[in-house]
Amino acid sequence: MHSNTPSSIQHPSVGLGSATAFAMAVAVAGVVLDLGTRLELDVAVVYGIPLVVAAFSRSRRLLWALMAVLTLATFVTYALQVPPGAFELREALFVNRILDAVALLVTACLVHAWMTSLDMREVQARQLADRTGTWNSPTICSLHTKRRSSVRTRISLAAGRRRRRRAPGRRASLTPSRMTYAIR
Repeated sequence: MHSNTPSSIQHPSVGLGSATAFAMAVAVAGVVLDLGTRLELDVAVVYGIPLVVAAFSRSRRLLWALMAVLTLATFVTYALQVPPGAFELREALFVNRILDAVALLVTACLVHAWMTSLDMREVQARQLADRTGTWNSPTICSLHTKRRSSVRTRISLAAGRRRRRRAPGRRASLTPSRMTYAIR
């Protein structure tokens, strides 16, 4: 699907409030669900979803704040659910929570890189539009084609000059259709 906007994710001024509220609602729902389930069910696996939803707000501050809060929630819910005296560092359920925290960090880094690339793409599209106008207009497309053929002509003329310099016994004669060489 093609749109006139440079990216499918909206700029912060357009949907910051709704995207932020939705990301936070999904995060709260995930934590409440995690607190309401048994310890053996690792609901913290889905904590990455609010991070992806936060990308639509284009707010890096929201992204990293959610990552920190959800990482903390991963271990707090574990601590609240584990029976007293049953904690061990090598326990499988605790190792799962550590892996959940690592997955949150990796997801946040990938979403951050994605948001950065979208910002760069948007800036480049704006700069291109400032220099040339819109690329969708037929005038701009025909100018681009003319420029390309003009560049090809200049390159072929330069190549002909190089050949003439290398072949001192030849002299160039120019015809309207092409450049030909005549022996002296």
